[in-house]
Amino acid sequence: MESTQKCYLSLIVEGEFYIKFHLCNKADNFRWILMAVYGPAQDDFKSAFLAELVRACQQNPLPTLIGGDSNILRSSKDKNYDRYVDRWPFLFNAVIDSFNLREIDLTGRQFTWANSLPKPTYERLGRALMSTEWEFKYPLVSLQALDRGCRTTHPYS
Repeated sequence: MESTQKCYLSLIVEGEFYIKFHLCNKADNFRWILMAVYGPAQDDFKSAFLAELVRACQQNPLPTLIGGDSNILRSSKDKNYDRYVDRWPFLFNAVIDSFNLREIDLTGRQFTWANSLPKPTYERLGRALMSTEWEFKYPLVSLQALDRGCRTTHPYS
């Protein structure tokens, strides 16, 4: 029976806020890293998250795709209210810029999180970032928001 696997996994590296998978495409032997992140919602832990993200990116010898919930906005456009503090976005963007990462545009919805208040706050906390080497291999990549499968009282915009 023929295997339907497109990649094989050569290494898994775990951090406090991420898990990193070293992958190799079977068809062309392209080696790359998929890094899933989950940043803390509490401000007290955001500096630890960003420091770990820097260390993880410094240790990425291969083209990299980073995805997940950073729990940090990148700009005021990532929120539907004016209450916006620039400290964490400034630092997060500095990390992204220092590693020359590019964000993959999200289609299908503007925000990735909402609270359940009568007048909800919407935010874009989930995102996908790619290294230039990864983008060179997959220049037509896109990111499509999927239906969550269950409806909440406040669907994301």
